[in-house]
Amino acid sequence: MTKFTFFLYLAGMLDLSGFAREGVVAEPGWYFYSGKIEMSPVTLSMYVDHKNITKGNLCFVRNADEHIAFTGKKVGDSFILYTKTSNVRFKNTKLTFTHKNPHSNNTIKNATIENEGRSKLMELTFDGFDPNSYKRKYQLDKSNEEVELFFYNIKNSINDDNKYELAKLIEFPISVHVKNRNMEMSNAQEFVRNYTAVFNPGFKRKIQQACTCDLRANAQGVMLGEGIIWVAEDRKGKLKIIAINN
Repeated sequence: MTKFTFFLYLAGMLDLSGFAREGVVAEPGWYFYSGKIEMSPVTLSMYVDHKNITKGNLCFVRNADEHIAFTGKKVGDSFILYTKTSNVRFKNTKLTFTHKNPHSNNTIKNATIENEGRSKLMELTFDGFDPNSYKRKYQLDKSNEEVELFFYNIKNSINDDNKYELAKLIEFPISVHVKNRNMEMSNAQEFVRNYTAVFNPGFKRKIQQACTCDLRANAQGVMLGEGIIWVAEDRKGKLKIIAINN
């Protein structure tokens, strides 16, 4: 992945002219984008409230959950964004793009990310909108931080091949999709016995490249990547893995 070195301070601008024109309030909720900076894949999730105050994450997909967190506000036709991180590598960056129809699945090719006077092209595609509140991004009775930490722990357990710890995070019985067939596992012992068949090197690499700072959710639960691991609350309100799709 292309490495970005960020220094000093940040003042970022996100121009969403299509729904941020003066006097026009964006529909409150989460706006999701995916794309790339040059050849490096990124995702962007942005929450906009009823006063056009915005906050969210720009995630570098293949770089161990590295991301830029930001907050901002609408000024004229633009949103002015600021980082929330003390990490000097993510400072002095400017993010700009225009999306005239925020509910269309079109590709945005005029986006740029600038650092120290240098500009890199971005290509972004609008992936969807969710009217959830900022604190309930994932449609569960858990904070965003709790859900993201749970997925982070899943990734760590898989990276360390700690199959016994991973089994504690699963709701059994579970159906695991492997090589175009479903493996029904009724308990932790069965899962541990079949662990290496499920988590082969290619699947583990795909899991490690998926962001835990920018997950997606629907009525089924919360998914990592494009649905490779699904999580939901059990009857006791605990987060559990409910599906694995290799």
